[in-house]
This record gives sequence, C-alpha cells and structure tokens, in this order.
Amino acid sequence: LQHRAGVVAALEASSSAMGVRLKSGDKIDRYELVRPLGEGAQGAVWLADDPLEPDSPKALKLISLKGAQENAAERLRREARALASIEHPSLVRCHSLVEDVSTGHVALVLDFVKGSTLIDVVRKDQLTTELTEWVLKHLASALAHLHDNNLVHRDVKLANIIVTDSFFRAPEDPASVKLVDLGIAIETGNPEPLTQMGAAVGTVPYMPPEALDGTFFEADAYAPTADCYALGVIGWRLLSGTYPGGELEGLDKLLAQYRRAAAAEQRAAETALEANEADE
Repeated sequence: LQHRAGVVAALEASSSAMGVRLKSGDKIDRYELVRPLGEGAQGAVWLADDPLEPDSPKALKLISLKGAQENAAERLRREARALASIEHPSLVRCHSLVEDVSTGHVALVLDFVKGSTLIDVVRKDQLTTELTEWVLKHLASALAHLHDNNLVHRDVKLANIIVTDSFFRAPEDPASVKLVDLGIAIETGNPEPLTQMGAAVGTVPYMPPEALDGTFFEADAYAPTADCYALGVIGWRLLSGTYPGGELEGLDKLLAQYRRAAAAEQRAAETALEANEADE
C-alpha cells in the first residue's frame, strides 16, 4: 500500500510539473478523478468515476491547455473523432470529448480497461506460442478495421497494446486485447497534417523505412502499410525475443544523427544547384 501511495504521489507530482495540476477528488466536467494511471509528454491518464454510470469507471485522457505542446489538444480532438467513427472489440470505446473551461483541460472519456500492457506481459514471459497467435490475430483484425475506415494508427507498439485480465481465460475473445492511443492517427494520405514537414512521427523500432526517410525511400509514409510493418515487428519480437533491427538502445539518437546528416547533404545540394544557376 505504501508503494502504491508513493507511485500515485509521484504521478500527481509529475502531472503538476507538466502544468496539469490535478489530484484525486478533482472533477473534470462530471467525472471525479480517482487516481492517475500513467502520464506522458502530452498529458496524463486518470481513472475516474462517472456519477451517471457508477458501476462503469472511465479512463480520462487529459491535456492541460496551458501546459500542452502545440497541436496536442487538436490531436486529442482528432483521436475522439476517429474513435467515434469506428467500433471494434479490440479498440477502446470512446464516450465523449469534454472541454472543462473551469480547470482548463480537454479530456477524452474512454472505457477503463483493466489489464497490462503487452510490454509488461512480455517481460513476465506470460505468452505461449498459441497465446501469441491470438494476440496477433486480434491486432490484425483491429488494424484491418482502421484501414477499412481510411485511418492509419502510426504508433503500433507493445506499449500501446493492453492485454486484459480475461485474456488468459478466453484468448479467443477479441475484446481481451485492446489497441490503444490513436493520438497520432491520421486519415490515409494525411490530408490535414499537424506534424512539421519532414519530421518523423512514431516509435523508431516500429517505423517503416519510408517513415524514417521519405526522401530516400519513395513510398507513402502515411499508408496503412506503415501499421502492417509495425505489426510485423511486434510478431518478430513476440516470437523471437528481440527486434528485427536488434536492441532499442541508441536508435533514437542514431536516427537523429542520420536525419541531421541527410538534411545537411540536401542543403549542400540545393546550395550547389543555386550556385550553378547563378553562373549560367
């Protein structure tokens, strides 16, 4: 209990540091915050009680309008629209999007899913080959449904997959595996981009080559194939115990170095071209 209290206190302190400034008992719209479930660069996720459905707790994905990064609130609104337009047992149901003016927060109201992330399940070595097959089947079905609705997830990874507590009793149930966090999901082709041109979006080990360097690999980085690539990486990781490109340490730094070098090379080429045109 002391450990759990310490974790909650640490998450609340972290939320405060990000400008969220929330604590247990606070209300966002009609929802009463119970405890933080996690936090990230853009905001926090809280367990919350709903007075209209007391037996159905919710998960609130919260963004502080004051402390949020540029476009963070709009990404949350896009996620709400995406989830509202689709329904699949392996996707988390979205109930509403609320903007609480009194506290300065935008909140995505989702079903609370009790379980563990796939990365935690893997660390505990809980998956047999048969269970792994069920996980991959459910994920493939969820992604196919997204793609049929012209949506690309763009951040399919172990940490964005929840294995519910019921999975080990009934792995064939598609609702026992949930693909979450459509925060950077886009329509196929990305018709209204929020990300700066040329910026890499996603998690490096799961990103296809065309998403890492679209200038070299001539392919659509915003096509459904990006999610299919990530699914293949997950399958490789679950069945082999490692990633296709090796361990993760240092990959983000390596990508940053590569992109800086590529940008410098492109600028040099453009400068040389301009000089040649001036000479002519």
